Amino acid sequence: MARGVRTGKIPDGGPGGLGGIHLLGSIPLADSADVFRTAAREVGSYVKRIPDGETGDRASWGSWQRKAFAASPAFQRVDAAESTYGAGAEWYRPLSPDTLDAADFAALGYAREALRSYEVMRELRSAQEVPATARFQVSLPTPTASIALTVEPEHRETVEPVYRRALLGDLRRILDEIPHEDLAIQWDVAVEVALLESEGAALGGWAGPKAGLFDQIMSSLVGLGDAVPSDVQLGYHLCYGNSKGKRFVEPKDTSLLVEMANALTERVARPIDFLHMPVPQDRTDPEYFAPLADLSSGDVTDLYLGLVYLVDGVEGAHRRIRAARTVRENFGIATDCGLGRTEPAVVRDLLQLHRRVHEQY
Repeated sequence: MARGVRTGKIPDGGPGGLGGIHLLGSIPLADSADVFRTAAREVGSYVKRIPDGETGDRASWGSWQRKAFAASPAFQRVDAAESTYGAGAEWYRPLSPDTLDAADFAALGYAREALRSYEVMRELRSAQEVPATARFQVSLPTPTASIALTVEPEHRETVEPVYRRALLGDLRRILDEIPHEDLAIQWDVAVEVALLESEGAALGGWAGPKAGLFDQIMSSLVGLGDAVPSDVQLGYHLCYGNSKGKRFVEPKDTSLLVEMANALTERVARPIDFLHMPVPQDRTDPEYFAPLADLSSGDVTDLYLGLVYLVDGVEGAHRRIRAARTVRENFGIATDCGLGRTEPAVVRDLLQLHRRVHEQY
């Protein structure tokens, strides 16, 4: 075994222990090899899955899909009326909405990058620098997220189903070329949370009654889950966003997240292997976690709570863990959002903090 790689059985949670560490996706290191090596060295004993870090162009999360729109002759660039949350000031509109086809998105890039990164992970695993027990995790923004960050508001409802077919085409290629027993797919659900909290007003689109909007969003998320075969691990990262350190809105508690998680558990045709829910830094009160008592995912699904912050370290995380434990005994830990907005210089410190929180609780 290569020096410094941590391996071993992931704790199952329960009294006196936590249920592992989850890495959400974006990790701003030099490249995927650096991400795999660093994650294996710092938290390899505690992770079931390792993402490639979404390095390079993908560091901007769903916004990097602007390249796919810019390269397509079916779209033209327009200036945004104003810079909305995390979206920048650049949008695209279809030239002929009525004839738009999934083939107009021939180069989304998700499959290409996933296959490249998987080969890197395989090489590092062969060199015993990455534990053989960790699956390769592909984290994908939902179509709603990518469209909200790239397409002019009045064209989003037209473009989204076409873009969705293109994204599912990339997913099929990933599923065709990576062994299923070695793969995990995570759907990043942030814009949908913002839309539900704002009753459709967030990012200037999808306005409507919350009840109808909830069913519309759930239908979309269920379809994404059902597109993942049962022998591939499936997870949902529920998120309140992170743009310049700010969320779309500060949640009052976990009630919306639990409502969404329960709907997914009920409606997705296959098991959900893992769920992630964020925890704001200042929420050390049991009231924030109280709705978790109604979470229906059961023992089949790993729950990870995003409660690790560098600013208050081990003790801050332990305060949030103790508050969560008043409601739910078993869960693992994570950050509240991906690390893409984190300074590269502190990534290793943050991963080491995860390990200390886990080992010292």
